[in-house]
Amino acid sequence: TILFISHHLDEVMELSDRITVLRRGKKIGTVNADQTSKTELAQMMVGREIVFTSFEEKHQRGDKQFELTDWCLTDSVGRKKLQNINIAVHQREIVGIAGVEGNGQHELVNSIMGLIKPTNGTLRVDKIDLSKAEIIERRKKISFVSQDRKNMGASIASSIKENVLMTHHRLNSRFSKMNGFVLNYKEATKLAEEVRENFAVQMDTSEASFKSLSGGNQQKVILGRELMLDAPFILLDQPTRGLDVGSIEYVHKQILGMRDKGCAILMFSADLEELFRISDRILVLNRGEIVADLKTKQTSISEVGLLMLEGKQDEKELS
Repeated sequence: TILFISHHLDEVMELSDRITVLRRGKKIGTVNADQTSKTELAQMMVGREIVFTSFEEKHQRGDKQFELTDWCLTDSVGRKKLQNINIAVHQREIVGIAGVEGNGQHELVNSIMGLIKPTNGTLRVDKIDLSKAEIIERRKKISFVSQDRKNMGASIASSIKENVLMTHHRLNSRFSKMNGFVLNYKEATKLAEEVRENFAVQMDTSEASFKSLSGGNQQKVILGRELMLDAPFILLDQPTRGLDVGSIEYVHKQILGMRDKGCAILMFSADLEELFRISDRILVLNRGEIVADLKTKQTSISEVGLLMLEGKQDEKELS
């Protein structure tokens, strides 16, 4: 007898004979796998209809907002982790990065954020050269959602309010004085309430510990904090990892809303369906190189999957 618990509907449908749905600690119902669908299960999970189709609202991209040129990284023993990476993201554009884990995603994200130094290359955001800038200078132009919300994206032992305040206290005099050393907790409370209202965070009070929140609500707090920085460029690293379908849909709508406001967005995801759902273009990363730059509407999951595994292919192989 096997009891299998997962947020991923595809694997639940594939592996299960019967499926029981829980919502907020209560049993909603039990159905036979061969007599249900992903859509029905999703509705049971969140109590409303979930959209699985791609978002195809018309939008016109603007000027180039983010540019990475000849970006290279070699480790201490001479191994090439990133090779001549060239990426441009425009205003009102979402560019997705696809690749099998371990092909340079970690190094690319961390080097953009200034956590590790590249061997060569130029980084520009909003026409400002940030190639050698300190992290706090980059954060004036870059909103960042890490894939590791517990260790990098937040301080789980701190309060929700303190987590919302992070980065804001260094960039906005509304929240602090003396370069962030004297905090204004009254304004921080207001900011936490703005995040609660604008991003539908389910919480009792902003004084509660961050770890008291569910995974989905933790991600909403982080997303809200970052998007309310109003940075022109948004870097998203696996923004929906570990979330249920309702939270994923909500996060996607928030990302699309920022795109429509004029932001340039670069999103890393291991979920190809997610990339195809909201990206305008998809770049494929293989062994530290960008091996393809594809318009989402002109490619397919199978083509991207082949490029992820095999790297550059000629036109005959791709057809």
